[in-house]
Amino acid sequence: MRKKILFIINGLGLGNSTRCSAIIDELINLNFEIDVITSSNGTFYFNQIYPQLQVFNFKSILYGQSKGQLSILKTILALPAHLMKFLHNISQLRTIVSKNSYAAIVFDSDYTAIGLPKNNRPLLIGLNNAALIVQEGRKLQKIPKNIRLQFAIEHLDAWFHAGLPDIVLCPVYKPILHPKPYLKLIPPIVRKKLSPSPPRDTVKNILIMLSGSQFGSEITFTEKLTDLANLQIHVLGRNGPSYKNIRYHGKMFNNEMFLQLADILVINGGFSAVSEALLLGKPTLVIPINNHAEQFVNAQFMEEIKMGLMATESNLESKLLELIENYPMYLRQGVNSLEIKGSAQHAAKIISQVITDKDLPK
Repeated sequence: MRKKILFIINGLGLGNSTRCSAIIDELINLNFEIDVITSSNGTFYFNQIYPQLQVFNFKSILYGQSKGQLSILKTILALPAHLMKFLHNISQLRTIVSKNSYAAIVFDSDYTAIGLPKNNRPLLIGLNNAALIVQEGRKLQKIPKNIRLQFAIEHLDAWFHAGLPDIVLCPVYKPILHPKPYLKLIPPIVRKKLSPSPPRDTVKNILIMLSGSQFGSEITFTEKLTDLANLQIHVLGRNGPSYKNIRYHGKMFNNEMFLQLADILVINGGFSAVSEALLLGKPTLVIPINNHAEQFVNAQFMEEIKMGLMATESNLESKLLELIENYPMYLRQGVNSLEIKGSAQHAAKIISQVITDKDLPK
């Protein structure tokens, strides 16, 4: 009989879903049976991409927001309402686990597994890179005021994953110094269909692919961009009227073709989006969601290795024009970017080994 694994995935953005789906594909190839619990965009994604899987739906727990921006204060004020949803999700998870014989539970940016009884529970495997973000945050000479509270949350996240799961799969784009035994460091996880392709000498296609979460950046175009000859700009994740050289495609989960054809990427700073840019070696403009510590660190990394630039909603256009003007330089860096192909397969093998051998850190 095939062993079963339950994935619990934060479904607000799509990054958690796409990286988990890459691991799920490899685990299915290893003859595991997979169930998924997710919410919001994640529910829609998995129902569309994996109609053969059992997909359970959690209540969504959203960050607080103020004027369209992430607000830690409003998140804290909403804690009573969040707590009720969290307890509901814990109860639902306990029911699901009691009715199924799972060999392991893999959770990505979700914390409901804390409510499972300690006796006779499945192996708990976290998928989390808070240890990397904490390490990189400590290197900053001065942490920007708007992300200090988020960095505190990253510390709590790292602490949580040090205590609850049996192991943590930690995707990293640079080494972690003195990793703890429970951390299994792996390269960034990307979808199997993506692969580097020969670059063009000049920019022909720009792909703007912004977060599907509640805080995805807004964009506007002026004549400086719309009048650029022989340049096509494709916008995924947003609806709008296509005009001149701008094409809106709305929400799209099978976006691999657009990623492969793009010469320049414009993305928010989610770890999965940055990971796929690294794999493809594309010059990238990163717009970290305001007040988001991890996205700030990821954007800084892309600038550090000279594969792209960090931007804001207000200076997006000028930064994009700068990236276009210096495209050959950034392209050279992209060609020499990280080798991260096969990371999902590596992660699946670790999960399989842990389940089979109970190879847990002492």
